[in-house]
Amino acid sequence: MRYPGGNGRTTYAVPPSVRMIHGSAFASAHYLERISLGDSVQLIGAWAFTECGELMSIDLPRSLHSIGRKAFNPTLTLQKNSKIFLA
Repeated sequence: MRYPGGNGRTTYAVPPSVRMIHGSAFASAHYLERISLGDSVQLIGAWAFTECGELMSIDLPRSLHSIGRKAFNPTLTLQKNSKIFLA
């Protein structure tokens, strides 16, 4: 899946049918503060959340097997104030 570029939402819930977050899928989602991954997500691709400067919270499902290289780099807000929730 890919997040629509230029979307101004601050929160987003990945639909339950999604199994993979592609590389750079959420890249530069500048307004996104919180994301909840669907219960079926198994893989987060490389650089998936790069440049998401406002991201402060992410819910990770138990189904997650793999997180790609630098998936959250350089998402500075998440790194400084990380709130990562495992289902």
